[in-house]
Amino acid sequence: MLAEALERNSCLSSLTLNNERCLQDKGVQHLSDTLRTNQTLTKLDMRACNITDAGMKLFAEALTVNDGLKTLNLGFNHIRDDGARYLASSLRSNKTLLELGLEYNLIGENGALLLVESLTSRETHICLNLAHNPIGLSAHRVLDSLAVSNSTNLNNNIDLTYGYTSDGGYDHFLVKDRLMLY
Repeated sequence: MLAEALERNSCLSSLTLNNERCLQDKGVQHLSDTLRTNQTLTKLDMRACNITDAGMKLFAEALTVNDGLKTLNLGFNHIRDDGARYLASSLRSNKTLLELGLEYNLIGENGALLLVESLTSRETHICLNLAHNPIGLSAHRVLDSLAVSNSTNLNNNIDLTYGYTSDGGYDHFLVKDRLMLY
């Protein structure tokens, strides 16, 4: 029903569906279908909606053709490296997304590196939140080198607050005052 309403929407620019745990991937499918045609929605917040890699694949497919969405928050879900890979692929063609929240997911080192690689080739800047993901030390080092060289379109806004390493240990990384850590 919500997806049908959004298909006809010409006014709603922001939608928050936080903690809609029953939404899951099936609900994401309907919203993704809508995002393919709806260019009015500029902000979509779907934190804690039980979205998995399968749901992320659907979102990623929609993002390749969506020109309206500027802010997407998918924090507190169950997105892993495969989901990050799908998203990274779509971000190569999507030039309008400006803020991407992926905090408190299960994105590991490979997923984080794929996301960063796709974002560094973009012409537009983006704010990326990967806080509380097990992205590992290698990904942190890559991000550190990007911040030092300032050769990235990540707008120097990458939140890695308390990213933890693969051995389960937590580390707080501050990268030359160029990463936004709060």
